[in-house]
Order: sequence, then C-alpha cells, then structure tokens
Amino acid sequence: MSLAFRENRPILAGLLLKKNKWSVKQERRFELYADGKIKYYKASEWAGTFELTKVSKTRKISRFELEVAFGPGKKTLLLAQVDLANAPRKQEFYSCVLDDWVEALNSVVEFINLQK
Repeated sequence: MSLAFRENRPILAGLLLKKNKWSVKQERRFELYADGKIKYYKASEWAGTFELTKVSKTRKISRFELEVAFGPGKKTLLLAQVDLANAPRKQEFYSCVLDDWVEALNSVVEFINLQK
C-alpha cells in the first residue's frame, strides 16, 4: 500500500518503550504517519510528537533497541521493544515488533524525500 493513502491515519501503531533523558524505559503507544509525524500516548492521553525530516535516520542499536536521529543538532529518540509475550498481537498497521518499526520509519523518510 502506498503511504500517501494513509496520510490522515497512522501507517503503523504499536506499543514501544521510550527511553527518557535518564534512560528510564516508559511504555507508550506510538503512531507513525506518512507525513513524518510520530505521536505517542501515555495510556490514552497524548504525550508528545516527534517529526521525521528528510535527513532522519533509524537504525537498530541492539537486538531490542532502535535509535531515531532526527538530524544535526536535534534530539535523538531511543526506543525499545516491549515483551512480545505480553503485547497485543501483530495486525495490519499495528505492530510492537522493532524490525517493523525500523522498516516503517525508514520508509516514511524515503516517502518524505520523494514528496519534497
């Protein structure tokens, strides 16, 4: 499916662990949009938004952690995979699997580069 067709809906959502500035892992629900916005929620309450740019890079830094670099001089987001044994099962547009997030994040950056 083309990312453009999901512009107003998340192309991927799921539970991940967000590392805060003290490296404490906090479970959050994330939503990734084709325009590069990454919204996250604590329980059902909106907690923040990150925005991918043309120069953003996502890479796995360990088996269960990934790093999203938004660009020079910008914040880096560290995410970890939740325990999949206790996570909701994978569905279309929903996953808690880290590899799915790496692929989706990098696909959105490619899409952004094609649009601008």
